[in-house]
Parts: sequence; structure tokens; C-alpha cells
Amino acid sequence: MITSCRYLLRGAAWIACLWTACSKNERNPSLSRTCNANGLDDTAAVQWRSETLSGGIEGQLAIEYIAHSSFLIHSPSGKRVLVDPYLSYFWLGYGFPDNVQTDTIAVTHPHYDHDSGVFIGRPWPFDPHIPVIQDPGDYSVGDIHIQGFPGKHADPWGWEFGQKNTLFLFEVGGLRIAHLGDNGPLTSTNIAALGRVDILMMPIDGDEHILKAPEARAILDALRPSVVIPMHYRIKDLEEPKHPKGLGNIDPWLACQTNVLQLQGNTQVFHPADFPQPTRVLVFSKELTQ
Repeated sequence: MITSCRYLLRGAAWIACLWTACSKNERNPSLSRTCNANGLDDTAAVQWRSETLSGGIEGQLAIEYIAHSSFLIHSPSGKRVLVDPYLSYFWLGYGFPDNVQTDTIAVTHPHYDHDSGVFIGRPWPFDPHIPVIQDPGDYSVGDIHIQGFPGKHADPWGWEFGQKNTLFLFEVGGLRIAHLGDNGPLTSTNIAALGRVDILMMPIDGDEHILKAPEARAILDALRPSVVIPMHYRIKDLEEPKHPKGLGNIDPWLACQTNVLQLQGNTQVFHPADFPQPTRVLVFSKELTQ
């Protein structure tokens, strides 16, 4: 988690560093790439720079990474939206934290790693009074405006529920945050509906479980987000060696990207003044959650 902001000037300097090149001495040495035709590097020589930023989330727009495709979006007024809570220890080798507080829950589609297992008959683990958003439409949660657009789950998955997948766009704190769920390649209709995207949460992994690397690149070229947050990949520090099957880690894809930043924590504050910028890929650090 981001530590409390005791020294405002120091925190501002670090935040400025995130969006600029910083000094040459703080960069990792350039690594050679062996990217194949699909844009993946099987040697996984990731070129990234570590970042440790200060800043409190109170009164700020912040994104907190839970794990897998699940995030908690914090608004400047203190409202929270939880996106895609997963079922503990089912396919994924780790649990969902039991202390997550939220005002609304957004579910992109009824798979157990996105809907807490409700579609397969597991009990809903959250307070039943918390509103749940699952379908396309317009919604408001305090100072968070949410738009849902119809998409399609990536092939060959999701036939048991008609490959439903809702693309969510969260407008909060002056920024536009898109969460793609497990959508396949975006259509021209999807791209037009999403419009400007400042922060993009996109499923990508070295085994190309949801998106092929060229499909991911096409999405980035079409939406041109300032920030890309990869999701839906194997978290190797949390997973068992052979599980989950069919899901790869993120390193082969990261190794073929530029401007990759490894955050030292699972929460990040964002400021509209820092946008737009050339695309940065932010990778959240993740410790075991129980």
C-alpha cells in the first residue's frame, strides 16, 4: 500500500518521476530482446524500473490491485467500486481478502474468477445490500460515473453463458478508466463506445489465454491509453507450480514493451494533470492475500 504522505514535496517529486524519464542513473541497463513474431519474448528479459511513491489515498483517485482481474477504485470523495472479485482457491491458487470494503461491485461476466463463483452455485460472499452492476447501462456511485458496454468473451471460453462480457468505463477524478474483463479483440463499435481511455486494464499473459499479443497491441494502438495495467496473468509468487492450467505469467509480454514500471506496492494514486502521456505499463506488486 502507498505510505502516508508525510512530506508533500518529496511525494510530489516521486510522482513527477513516474511520468518522466528520471535520471539515467535510475534506469536499468538496456537488455537485448528476443521477441518472436507475435511480440512475446520467451527469455522474459523484462526491462523495467522500480518505483516507490509516497502519497495518501484520502481525497485522491487511487487504484488498488486485489489480484487477478480484481481492483478497488477509490474516488476523491471516498467512494469505492470493486471490480471482478474472484472465487478463493478455485483455479487460482490464492484467496480473496475478507476485509475489502466497497460501495458497489462491478462484474464483467459470470466466470468464477470474476463473479466469486455465483454462476456455479457458490454463495455470494458480500453484503447483499451492496449494489452489483453486471449489465450495460449508465450508473452513478457518488462521484464515480460508470458506463457498461456490451462486449464478447474471448474465444473459446464462456459459451455456457453466451460469451457475455461487459466492458466497463469508470469516469472518476477527471480520468477515464476502462476494464475489459475477459473480452476478445475489440470491435470498431467497442472502440467508439469507450472513446478516450486514460487508464486501461487489459487481460494479457505469456500463454495468451485471453488475448493474443497482436490483439493486445491492436487494442493499445486503437485506444492509446496513457497507462496500461495488465491483469489476468499468473502471479508466480502466489500460485502453485502447475496451477492454474493454461494461464501464463506476464514477463514474456512485458519484455517486448517499453516504459514498463514495477510499482512497489498494490495501490497507486493518479492525478489528471499527469495526463495525457506516452503509454506507460504499470505492474503492481502483490503479496499473498488470505
